[in-house]
Amino acid sequence: MTRLKDKPLDFSGHTISLGIDSHLKTYKVCYFVDDLYYKTISHPADVKSLYSYLTTNFPNGNYQSAYEAGFSGFKLHKELIKLGVNNIVVHASDVPMSDKNKEQKTDKRDAKQIARCLVGGLLEGIYIPSEEQIADRSLLRYRDKIVSDLTRQRNRIKMHLYFTGIEVPEEYQGSNWSRAFVSWLASLSFSNLSSHQTLELMLKQLKDNQGLLLEVNRLLRSMSNRPNYSTNYQLLISIPGIGPVGALRILTEIGDIQRFETEQALCSYAGLIPNSNSSGPREVKSRITYRANKKLRWQLIEASWVAIRADPSLALYYSKKVKQTQNKNKAIVRVARKLLCRIRAVLIKQEKYVLNKS
Repeated sequence: MTRLKDKPLDFSGHTISLGIDSHLKTYKVCYFVDDLYYKTISHPADVKSLYSYLTTNFPNGNYQSAYEAGFSGFKLHKELIKLGVNNIVVHASDVPMSDKNKEQKTDKRDAKQIARCLVGGLLEGIYIPSEEQIADRSLLRYRDKIVSDLTRQRNRIKMHLYFTGIEVPEEYQGSNWSRAFVSWLASLSFSNLSSHQTLELMLKQLKDNQGLLLEVNRLLRSMSNRPNYSTNYQLLISIPGIGPVGALRILTEIGDIQRFETEQALCSYAGLIPNSNSSGPREVKSRITYRANKKLRWQLIEASWVAIRADPSLALYYSKKVKQTQNKNKAIVRVARKLLCRIRAVLIKQEKYVLNKS
């Protein structure tokens, strides 16, 4: 009687595809061997555990994986790439999903759908920014949070005054929170001690937030002088409507301008193109797409409101679009798109902005 010899597993020439639904503590992972569904299991949120399972059960295979961009950023992506797994990060809306899966959404279904689409070649990875770009972008976004906190704190203080029946003097109406106004607030007296203590604490928090804003602005000024930013920074602040913070936001959100081969690709990234729905010869275009880099789009629209008051050519363009659309907000979106195209030209040609150019 001959005994069958145990042959070691060898998946050479086979593609092992992983669809990953990542969470804080666990990964739900669906495995495909070539185009055959194998199984879906849970792993601890540890890439070493996942890779150990992969190499133990499918040694010498060609590994590929995908997961949706989310709260965890790109750490998992970089760890998988380092281990030799060909990973891509995809936008959630780029994963085709049936109505059934939408209505009966589970982690297992999500992981399986990602894996199935990966096997079918239906997924396209998003751009992965460098670690430096991510870090610099985070500083700009933290500044946004500080500004938002400052606005909330000022509103809380005003509401406290209204609630306690204290009227703001005429000279401070519409105040931009000058030192004189803050000093007046600090000098207020209340009939109730707790009301006075509440205002003191509010003013203390306001001062702390103002100090944080000054500190982050100092760090941003230092960032603008770095070799990788200084030249493009100077070019961008030559554009009407774009100040120091706006220039750095555009640079950190866009990254390398050369990765956008066309103006259409850049405007699509910023979310300055309309949604469209076509059937046969009929095509309907509606409001601007919901898919966008919202920080960049907001910055461009804010800059456009200033630019139309500083550049006659943009003012004329805005006036024409207002007449066409009968809507100022729609018109300013068109201006923002035109401004973004000019930003691209400035950065690619490395030439300063020229006013009153059609």
